[in-house]
Amino acid sequence: TEQERRLAALELEGQCMDSLKKHYETTIEKLELEVAALEREREQLQQKTATSESEAATRVLRERARKLETAIARLRTEAKRATDEVDRCGGLQARAQQDARRLRAEVEEARKRRGELQKRLQKRDADHARAAREWKREAKRLKRDNERVRGEKTKLVQRFARQEQTQARQLAETRNALRRARAQAYGANAATDKAAA
Repeated sequence: TEQERRLAALELEGQCMDSLKKHYETTIEKLELEVAALEREREQLQQKTATSESEAATRVLRERARKLETAIARLRTEAKRATDEVDRCGGLQARAQQDARRLRAEVEEARKRRGELQKRLQKRDADHARAAREWKREAKRLKRDNERVRGEKTKLVQRFARQEQTQARQLAETRNALRRARAQAYGANAATDKAAA
């Protein structure tokens, strides 16, 4: 993630700052040794100048002492600059470490949230799968019920059709019997009328 990349960059920056700080500290030690050596040489020159009786030798010694003073001042300036850089590096490193701690906490929080989200998604998926299984079972049950109802409907239609056929046959038989009875009764009346005539 972006936070993890930034954290890696901050850790690398911290390592660089630590290396730079060590470099400046080594440089400061070297400069301090050089300053100490030059100061010893200057003291020796001052002693020689004080004991010298020759004007020319004194002038040479003073010139040499002035050059040493300039070199000492230059080295002290470099040492001060190096010390300032060490302090600046220390501040930058402390800020980088603070940012790294903050980012580590953010990364840890993001991982925790991602884990919780994954658990929620897994639970939701499991719930969805369970609901899908229940829907399939319900769909199968409804399909079976529908097929059963359709079968019963077909049986009822067939039974009503048979009943209608039976009723139609019985009605036809009754009409035929009624016709025959009327015909017999009409035939008997006509024979009686003929006999009476």
